Amino acid sequence: MEEITSYFQALGKAIKSLIITLLRNAALFIPGVIILNYFWKLNGVITTQPVVETKLTLICIFMYIKDIKLSNH
Repeated sequence: MEEITSYFQALGKAIKSLIITLLRNAALFIPGVIILNYFWKLNGVITTQPVVETKLTLICIFMYIKDIKLSNH
């Protein structure tokens, strides 16, 4: 995801880069730790990172495709 964040920063699209960072660190990770810890205890905490990264990958792919389509018009 660092590559997508860098991509948006290089194009001067700081808001999109900020959105990715906030999603990873606050909106997805913290609730993920709380929810998965409730269900699976320590295994839930360990599982949170790959779950969050998978969701974030899908979001970033969507944002990238949308950005490419908008820049081609």
